[in-house]
Amino acid sequence: MEADNKAQEFNLEGAKEHAKKIAILAANRWKHRRRMAYISLLSILVVTYWCLFEVPPARLKVLDNIITWFYIIMGSVIGAYVGFATLDDKWKGTNKANKKEEE
Repeated sequence: MEADNKAQEFNLEGAKEHAKKIAILAANRWKHRRRMAYISLLSILVVTYWCLFEVPPARLKVLDNIITWFYIIMGSVIGAYVGFATLDDKWKGTNKANKKEEE
């Protein structure tokens, strides 16, 4: 009888630890992607300030093509993060709605 109680207690503790690990993984899932999007946004702001106040206009004509591609790439990183994060949220919401309908 004691062995059964210990086995159930062990299974319960193991399940709790497993649930904690899954919760931590879910919380960290988008952490690095979000960080990359914030750094991209910050770099856009820094380059914009740099172009407006620090660089002479003659030099901007030389850097025009490079700066344009920089903005396109950084904007794409931010847009991809926002889009895929929204899509992930939508899929999670859809799965929850489907499970409720099945019950």
